[in-house]
Formats: sequence, C-alpha cells, structure tokens
Amino acid sequence: MLLKNCLHAADDSLTTSAQPFARQQLGLAQVTRQPSTSTIQTLSRMYFIAWTRSGETCRSRTAILDAMVFAIKAEVRDPRKTLEFTAQKTMYGGKNIAEGDTVFIFASENEGGRGLIARGVVSAAESIAKKADVVRQTPRVSITVKYIEAAKRSLGRSELKRFTDWKDGRPETELNFKFYRQATNKIVSVSDHTAAFLDQFF
Repeated sequence: MLLKNCLHAADDSLTTSAQPFARQQLGLAQVTRQPSTSTIQTLSRMYFIAWTRSGETCRSRTAILDAMVFAIKAEVRDPRKTLEFTAQKTMYGGKNIAEGDTVFIFASENEGGRGLIARGVVSAAESIAKKADVVRQTPRVSITVKYIEAAKRSLGRSELKRFTDWKDGRPETELNFKFYRQATNKIVSVSDHTAAFLDQFF
C-alpha cells in the first residue's frame, strides 16, 4: 500500500522549505497535499491519518511513529553530567521534546562554542507558557539533559556551511538549514537519517 497519493491535513500551511522534511518524516516519495506544520510537529506523539487512493476511494490508515530525536544549539559553558537549558526557542518540531528523548548538543558558536560536543537524554522537559499580550511567539521549552558521552569529531558551522542545496536530502544540509541558516539558538527535531549521521561522531 503506497502512502503517496493523498494526505489528510487540517490545512495546507506548510512552507515550501519544510515540504522535503514533511515527506521525509512520513516516508513518502511525493504527496499531492502537504500536512500542516502542526501535524509535522506532533508526529512523534500522535496518530496521523493518511489515505491511499484506490480508484475514487481513499481508505483511511493510522500509524504511530517512534519518538523523534532532537538537537539543541545553545550556550554551553560547563559540560557536566547534567545540563540545564532554560526557556529555549524551538523550531522544526522542537517544541515536542520530552523526557526520555535523545538530544544531540551543539555548543553555539555565537557564544564561543565549537558545535557538536555531546549526546544526552532528556530527563525533564517543561513548556513555557506564552505571554497573553503577544500575538506571534516562538514556542519555548526548558529541558534538563543527562550527559551521556562526548563527541569524538568536530561538526559545526564551519563544517556545515557549504551544504546549501536545501533539496538534496543530505543530513549535513538538514543541520545547516535548521541551525545555521538562521543563527539563533534553538531546539529542533532531526530526521532518522540525520540522527544516524550524528551517531557516527561518537
């Protein structure tokens, strides 16, 4: 059964730049209707409904996905067994990070860091309440991360800056797009193949 002909979505608001990520997360070669941004952001913890077209009929199918892997780029002054990151901005599904999730830690070059430094596991996560008087706000999350191991090889802005073909599907490109196209520190989700790529640095 090929899940590529049509997808149910509450809206079609997904940006063009995010469409390759959507297809990648859903394991689709192509889709005729993109899922919404909110659908992408909750793939790791909710059911999504897809339709497979057979003639004029679309038959419903539900699937639940494994927990996603995340990465954070932030100021890291003192890598220790437990790391605290308070009120961090989130993008690309990062707001769904939760206890038990794997997280790759990048020490932000904006604050003198050198990129990928460690891998850890989230031991606590708390969403920050939005301000009532602000219309548009980036979701923020505070997390506590149990340090697991240090990276053995370098990976940061200098190694990733040349990967700018946003449609090539490479893990280096995904990381450059999510972390360095906009230089702000943030928590993001990463695809399975990018998580496997990052595992090679440990």
